[in-house]
Amino acid sequence: EINFLFSLIASYFKKEIQNVIKNNIKINILGNLFSLPNNIKNILKNTIKKTEKNKKLTVNIALNYGSKSEIVNALKKIKKKQKINIKNIDKNLYTKGLPDPDILIRTGGQKRLSNFMLWQLAYTELYFLDKLWPDFNSTDLKKIVNNYHFLVIGDGGMRLILEERLKYENIDNVEILPPVKREKLIKYYQDADILFLHLNNIPALRRVLPSKIFEY
Repeated sequence: EINFLFSLIASYFKKEIQNVIKNNIKINILGNLFSLPNNIKNILKNTIKKTEKNKKLTVNIALNYGSKSEIVNALKKIKKKQKINIKNIDKNLYTKGLPDPDILIRTGGQKRLSNFMLWQLAYTELYFLDKLWPDFNSTDLKKIVNNYHFLVIGDGGMRLILEERLKYENIDNVEILPPVKREKLIKYYQDADILFLHLNNIPALRRVLPSKIFEY
């Protein structure tokens, strides 16, 4: 079964490599390639090399991966020529050069990490769903992303966004407004669950806003 899965992935990239390149997709393989059969290893290495300069989308595939082994191998590399510290460990993991995940979603009812990215998930929000992977849909994803946005923004961030919006409307300071007007504005801009502001001229804040809308 394992060999079949490896061969399935290798077969896909052998057939679809041109489409992957055409769509500007970069492929990373996270895991130990050395113990894989040579034909599969060569196809995967070829895929990594041919897509390394693509920038539109990065797809990371964990293959023959175990987090404990990853950390041990990183420490062995560091011990030979570097000091052991967080920065050097990061640089010697399979995920070197990649940001740590913001969100981990695991389907199937299992509530454990199963030796997956133990180092990288230190500050990641973890979501465990009872439904199986084929049943996971865009609605589930939107709920998780919206929930994550509110966890990240928090009360202080919500206040900052509101004040930035008011500045955008030439209201210099929300605190100097009469209390009734101030509360009306706050109620106007935020909903119990979802906030949406038209922030086309404030790009830095657009990144952290949920996609669902309390429309202004």
